Amino acid sequence: LRGPWLCSKYAAPLLKEEVGPRDWDAALRATRAPLGRCFWRKPQSWASVEGPPGDLRGPYVVIRFESVFEGRSRAIETITPVLGPDGRWRVAAYFIS
Repeated sequence: LRGPWLCSKYAAPLLKEEVGPRDWDAALRATRAPLGRCFWRKPQSWASVEGPPGDLRGPYVVIRFESVFEGRSRAIETITPVLGPDGRWRVAAYFIS
């Protein structure tokens, strides 16, 4: 996935507290750089979930994409934004498998 929303500026507070902006940006670069350019990305599924009770409560949306990269034939990208108290969606997790 491409765009400014993947930078730490748009990360959910929980992610910022757990990982920190430098580590988030470094981890994202380390994960994405070897894959090269994304040739295409197709939405596969999405699901709205509440998450655990307490401070980690959502709502969250788990969004999965089937993607093809220059350095990898196929991958599943999963992004999980969470709705914050300010009414904005922010990235809580990003995975490539």
